[in-house]
Amino acid sequence: MRPFRFLPALLLAIVSGQLAPTWAVGPARHYCCAAPPPSQGGSGGGSGSGEHTQPTRPDPAPGGTTSPGSVTPGAPSAGSPGFASPTTPFPGPGDSGTGPVSTGTVPSGSGPSTPLPSGSGGAPVASGPVFIPPCTDAAPALYGATTEWQADDSDWRAWWQRNRRSLLDIERHVLNVEGRVATGAVTERSASERVRLEVVPALIETLRESRDPALTQSTLFALARLGEECDPLSRSRILAALQPSLSIRNQPVLEGAVLALGAFGSEEQAQMLARILEGEKVGDLMRDANVDERVRSIAALGLALLGHRSEREDVRRFVVHHLVRSLQRVDFAGNDVDAACALGLGIVPVASDPDSRDGDRIAAGSREAQVRALLAVLQSKDAHRSVRAHAATSLGSLLGGLQADGKDGSALRGEAIDALREIASRKRRADAEVVQSAVLALGHVGDADAEALDRDVREGLVAAGDLPDGQARGFSMIALAEAAARPGAGADKLAGTADAALHLARKIERDRSGGGGWASLALGLLGRTLRESSQALPAEAQRALVHALEKGSSTDVRSAACVGLGLAGDRAAVPALLAAFRTARGADLRGWAALGLGLVDARDAVPELRRELAAARTQPVLFEQIATALVLLEDPELVPTLLHWAEDEPSREARTSLHAAIGLAGDRRALGALLAAAQDRSRSSQDRALSIRALGEVADADPLPWSTALLEGVNYRAHTNAMADACRLAMRATD
Repeated sequence: MRPFRFLPALLLAIVSGQLAPTWAVGPARHYCCAAPPPSQGGSGGGSGSGEHTQPTRPDPAPGGTTSPGSVTPGAPSAGSPGFASPTTPFPGPGDSGTGPVSTGTVPSGSGPSTPLPSGSGGAPVASGPVFIPPCTDAAPALYGATTEWQADDSDWRAWWQRNRRSLLDIERHVLNVEGRVATGAVTERSASERVRLEVVPALIETLRESRDPALTQSTLFALARLGEECDPLSRSRILAALQPSLSIRNQPVLEGAVLALGAFGSEEQAQMLARILEGEKVGDLMRDANVDERVRSIAALGLALLGHRSEREDVRRFVVHHLVRSLQRVDFAGNDVDAACALGLGIVPVASDPDSRDGDRIAAGSREAQVRALLAVLQSKDAHRSVRAHAATSLGSLLGGLQADGKDGSALRGEAIDALREIASRKRRADAEVVQSAVLALGHVGDADAEALDRDVREGLVAAGDLPDGQARGFSMIALAEAAARPGAGADKLAGTADAALHLARKIERDRSGGGGWASLALGLLGRTLRESSQALPAEAQRALVHALEKGSSTDVRSAACVGLGLAGDRAAVPALLAAFRTARGADLRGWAALGLGLVDARDAVPELRRELAAARTQPVLFEQIATALVLLEDPELVPTLLHWAEDEPSREARTSLHAAIGLAGDRRALGALLAAAQDRSRSSQDRALSIRALGEVADADPLPWSTALLEGVNYRAHTNAMADACRLAMRATD
């Protein structure tokens, strides 16, 4: 008997996905679900060029019973739309992702209680693309370069750009402005009706007729972010408009459509996204698409966004189940999918179960099991560094959530902190991205009380300030501020806050190797959190920030000091900020000084900022910062002025800045003008795309854009190329 006669067949089975032994990839794969591995669909031969061919988009009408892209479920629990019951460890056979696409009525008790829309006149929505000639103009580049990260990504400004929305608290200022110019209740009601009756139909029509990739992407995300704003009928129409975009033969548009479906947050689409994640084509919708590693990784992010937005426990468990199953899958492909799944797990927390056993291998069973699964990935020697890096920040986020919810979990927390501290220390050689993420994760799980474990966290973060990697040093200061600002459960809840503030102040004064900018930003973050609890930074720390602004050794340090003073809300710093705004030679420092004035609520500076805004129309960066400051200062004249300027602005670059500022301001008085501009077919597709992007921001009533979950608190330096492109797209679509 030949001992290796079956080896080729065995290897072929593994490669084809028919067999996925956990032993094949080491410890990182041992934690996952007990369900059988998914089957792999063909990858197809979609076009990744600028060609934009698009299916016919019939006008969706209410009352239909077809659900394009939905999977005929098996036998889930009553009342569940094809998802696993919260009491089951993983989805049943109907959720395996292998069933056919439904083209008929959803079975009673297994589908959504509200029927999905059909095509015009009750006909089903188009099941496959009807291709039309591509647009004649060359498609613009929709993504930035997907090469190595640029050096400036190690700058504190890159962190600020991705984390600023929660810190700026824009929505509160927008509501204050609207409340002053009209009766708040009337404004909100009329604006919501206008969104439902005018904006949504106009965007659906634009998506149907668009042949330009940039216009299509802007419209996809504008519609996706309006889902929670609309009634069930409008949501059904939006969903029916979004789905056919999966047939567009343009790779960036296809990827945008997949991400937009997740951002829309329709729970009925969880199975569709899960199937794309597993490499399958969804019926005729993706007949000509290339379901490659990039599309699968973006489907993972979209599925995670859907779970993040859902309030249903069974939906979140379904999402976690599929993210974990893809993370453990043996397909010998790249690391994009694994890294995206590791990041996604951190934004979809399932319910806590303190009694779950350490040996529980079902990650969807409890949040504690999620943490153990991610901890296994972090400690694996086989997982890629980008996967381990995102596993670190995700487990930190989940543990921080347990802590905020008052769950005990002290043993699990201690085990995770020990692992993170070991990686973040100089005693162990580790990949730079993993060290950076371990540092960030320590900031997520530590607090300011006097307990020994939390003292160890803060001491570890202080020590990480001497790591050789500049990015890890910068992240360590952000993490220290986060941990030192979080009240602990011990008797002295803020025992370590003052020491952390003084440590950061000394970092500003020494300003070695570019650390002064990071320290200034971190000290501002600490001051902001303290201010929310009616406390303040120590006087020495406040003086260090003012001194950095006035006497800083570089523009970088002085600019960061402006943000730090603004976040800390130090009104005594207004004269220094005004002086910097008036006398600085470079536009960069003037812009950060303007932002600082907005953050400290310097209302007396509004007239001067208005004058300088007009002069800065040809300087996009400075213009953006001044406009943001005026939003924070609740200037009621800002949006009407911006709309007037946008009417006849000849510069494309200036028009882009104007629309970005209008969108950021979020004032719903701009709905009419933006809607008219978006529907004006005499304008270029690029200009209409700018108006639609701003229209989506203004019409969206959510306090934070959907992209926040993917951007804030994560290690963007560990992103794969596909993830980096998706996050750049998310930033452009929502910021």
